[in-house]
Amino acid sequence: MMIYIHEILCVVILKYLEFYDKHTFKRIRKFMNRIYITDLLNIRYKYSEKLNDKILLNYKFAVRLNATNNSKISNVNHMTNLKELLAVGLCGIDDNGIRDIDLEKLCVNCNQKISNVNHMTNLKELHASENCGIGDNCIQNINLEILNVYNNPKISYVNHMTNLKELYANRDCGINDNSIQNLNLEKLDASCNPKISNVNHMTKLKVLYAIGVCGIDDSGIRNNNLEKLNASYNPKITNVNHMTRLKN
Repeated sequence: MMIYIHEILCVVILKYLEFYDKHTFKRIRKFMNRIYITDLLNIRYKYSEKLNDKILLNYKFAVRLNATNNSKISNVNHMTNLKELLAVGLCGIDDNGIRDIDLEKLCVNCNQKISNVNHMTNLKELHASENCGIGDNCIQNINLEILNVYNNPKISYVNHMTNLKELYANRDCGINDNSIQNLNLEKLDASCNPKISNVNHMTKLKVLYAIGVCGIDDSGIRNNNLEKLNASYNPKITNVNHMTRLKN
């Protein structure tokens, strides 16, 4: 029983140590071979930049990984416990490098090599903004809760995502009124997106960003009772008197 308590304490201590200190701590504890380093996301750049495919073979129990702009990481299929992956920009990971994992959160902003996540049935949050490889066909089989398609013109249809709660469809993305007519979101960012003009059907909507050259005007929100609205530099929104729940 005492050994078990010590193991629990070690897990707690390990959580708050720096990446290098975690390895030092494991070496001085005899039973630490049963306790694993699981967070490869919240580590300093001087350590994360050294990660590569060979090193990651030692971290098959990792739950979170930051491979942003790391061309030396190309395959994480052995990391079957992985739940969160940042594979942003000039990362070496492509479709083949993630074909055997089922994540909960994935960020592939500006990564053109990843173009299909349909096999990730547990995926809840996807960030596929800017010049990434994700388009409509790549997400047709998944039902997300959070989706960010900022400045991604290849994604234009999300009506099948009935679980979606937060959508970031700002600037030059492909989302328009028809793309979201079946959705009842809680949070929407349609800033600088002239193609979205009507959110009256979203009875659950609490937070709306309609900044700048957005298509939403007074008539597009006449049935909404928001808690937060940002319509900065949008001259088309002039009257929110009906929004009794609006907070400063």
